[in-house]
Amino acid sequence: MRYIAYLALSLSLSLASCSIVSSTPVLNEVLASKGDTRPFETPLPVNTAHKKLAIGYSVTVGVKEDGTVWSWGGDDYGSLGNGEEVYMSQRIPKPIQGMTDFVEVAGTGSHFLALRKDGTVWSWGSNKEGQLGYATTKNYSAVPQQVVGLKDIVSVAASLGHSLALDKQGAVWGFGSNNNMQLGFAPKDNMVHVTPTKVWANSEAVKVIANGGKSAVLTNKGEIYYWGADLFLQSHMTMVLPKKYDFPYPARDVAIGMAIYVLTTDGFVWVQSGNNYVGELGQGDFQRYEQPVKVKNIGPIKSITSTLSSGTALDEKGQIWQWGGNVYFPSNRSLGKNMEPLPVLIDRFSSAVSVTGNSANAVLLDNGEVYFWGLEKSGSRGTGKIREHRQSSRADWSVPEKSLWAWK
Repeated sequence: MRYIAYLALSLSLSLASCSIVSSTPVLNEVLASKGDTRPFETPLPVNTAHKKLAIGYSVTVGVKEDGTVWSWGGDDYGSLGNGEEVYMSQRIPKPIQGMTDFVEVAGTGSHFLALRKDGTVWSWGSNKEGQLGYATTKNYSAVPQQVVGLKDIVSVAASLGHSLALDKQGAVWGFGSNNNMQLGFAPKDNMVHVTPTKVWANSEAVKVIANGGKSAVLTNKGEIYYWGADLFLQSHMTMVLPKKYDFPYPARDVAIGMAIYVLTTDGFVWVQSGNNYVGELGQGDFQRYEQPVKVKNIGPIKSITSTLSSGTALDEKGQIWQWGGNVYFPSNRSLGKNMEPLPVLIDRFSSAVSVTGNSANAVLLDNGEVYFWGLEKSGSRGTGKIREHRQSSRADWSVPEKSLWAWK
């Protein structure tokens, strides 16, 4: 409920401030308008790399190169996976007992999935909507359990109330809430699905993506299929059958927040949204666009991610660009400077490998180090620090901070 409340607050404050002019996008005397906008000479391949970090609302989970799974932050509904059934704050990253030989983790709310090398899927945390893929005596599981019926899985995704898994034959399996048809079932079947159910199949599918009431699939040809909440038209309608979305070039990767962010193989970021209330389209304005638009002034980009209200991109020089809402401050601070409709420079990491995000953002470096910025609750950055106040300054919010956890 707190996660939903945070989203509602962020959206309501942003909507109330749409007429406010954005601050000049400057950091360390770097303007987005002077960004490098060349495409990659050699097209990027479709991104099939396993996700090493899953950032929930107050808990973060990571998988190391050695296959161990770690968690840290403030525990809700057993989402730390350590067996504790009462709320606790774990500010120091610790391994989850018995979790070995894993390659990927997923989660955006209070439940998490982990993909093992043998193709099995394990889940823990909140189970209010059946999103763990198995029945529990309580509305959560404080320890990871195997999701029965899933095998040969190659990609997993977990949103607030639903989960997706893709097997090597291209079948997409879903479980949890279907309130926005995000499991791909007709309105008459608008209910909770506790056990995995086959949603769709495409033999060329390589990755599943989920957030909110939204689901998507990326294929090895760079095609994107989307279903669930109507992200694009905001018409309060839903799409049951996966719809293919076309961009000027094949997609390398996809991220979903208030908008859908697509990194094409030429190194540019395209965005589509039904509103652009907080500048999430990266066009320098707050106008609505009916067709996908290319984010201005950045490229060539090698990794993208999104928070609830913003997009983030990592370019080939290690520069991190962010645009949209809550870039510099939380939603209840400095509303006149809280929306950036053009990309602004967050920081530079010459050895950066990728970025990932949800309620907060993180950048992974090639030496295994991880830096976080954005929302932190109950130690979810894993720094071991205790914050005595709400995040209210730019230093607390938009300056990347090194975590004690490393992925190597």
